[in-house]
Amino acid sequence: MDAFTRSVNLTQRLGYLIAYPHGCGEQVTSGAFPQLFLSDFVTLSKEKADEVNRNVSAAISKLHENQLSNGGFTYWKGGRYADDWVTSYIGQFFVEAEKKGYVLPSGSKQSWLNYQNSEARQWRYEGKYQNDFAQAYRLYTLALANNADIASMNRLREMSTSMVSNAARARLAAAYALAGQKKVAETLFSKVKFDNQDDDDYSSYGSALRNKAMGLETALLLGKAELAADLALEISDRLSSSEWLSTQTTAYSLYAMARYVAKNKTGKNWTLN
Repeated sequence: MDAFTRSVNLTQRLGYLIAYPHGCGEQVTSGAFPQLFLSDFVTLSKEKADEVNRNVSAAISKLHENQLSNGGFTYWKGGRYADDWVTSYIGQFFVEAEKKGYVLPSGSKQSWLNYQNSEARQWRYEGKYQNDFAQAYRLYTLALANNADIASMNRLREMSTSMVSNAARARLAAAYALAGQKKVAETLFSKVKFDNQDDDDYSSYGSALRNKAMGLETALLLGKAELAADLALEISDRLSSSEWLSTQTTAYSLYAMARYVAKNKTGKNWTLN
């Protein structure tokens, strides 16, 4: 049975994200992000499409309230300092939402880009915080927004393998792929191991499964069909289970699966539970 015919518990997983009781930047983003790609899974009625549009637009407005004057985003509204990961995550959501036709608050995206570029250039490795992953994700978001910082990407790539984590290497490969440097991306991605991928610490709000979802996205960018199919099968199995998954793991897994469906579409034969 291939990945297309397996359930991803779409209704249950989305319901969990949308109904999650907290309102931090990560969770608001996670609730709205997969809704951008619902139509890749199923045909939406006009009523459902209108509901999705309202949900995504409301999330954009709410998240804009977390943006500081320097362009970064705080974890909670009213916070004084930008959160590295949340800033990149919200920025990715904003970029993808704009591609889907949503209008972003005036100046928000450019302010975010300025912040990301400044942080990328100033970044220094701090081993005790394992901040290489945050930098790799930041560079990925810049490439996604067609503002790739090749110099900062090269600087991270040239660091020793003992300093750059498996997850960071995979994200950096995606950044190079988006920037059109496929050979560099393939070389980096060939060093990524998926059979023993470590969990990330709390600072990235993630998990080994979330990282595999990011790996699936990279595999699709590089045309690694066999690897993409293997990762998609594993991710869909986990989504279809009753296993508890964090908001970001759920959201990014659904996002990556939507990418896989769009790439390999043979008809909308996913099941909705």
